[in-house]
Amino acid sequence: MFSFRVHRSGKEVVLAVCDSEILGRTFEEGEVILDVNEEFYGGGTGGPEVFSAEFTSMIVVGRKAVAEAVRRGLVRKTAKVSGIPYAFVFRVIP
Repeated sequence: MFSFRVHRSGKEVVLAVCDSEILGRTFEEGEVILDVNEEFYGGGTGGPEVFSAEFTSMIVVGRKAVAEAVRRGLVRKTAKVSGIPYAFVFRVIP
């Protein structure tokens, strides 16, 4: 299960998705902080269909969420903070 929130500002649509079990947690590694907070990532829950939403950019955090984004061809390169994978996706729309 994934937690997600859609943020809209003008024509920009940001989809924030995380594994539900890490919602509300903060991960730190050196000076890097990954804050998976309710305000940004919470609001709705769903399965893989969450990734079918229209978005101009996406932030995806967690092992299962990142794996699903990779499986769908949305993500090619990931990073980790304290072993937790995350990725940013930007779509260029002409």
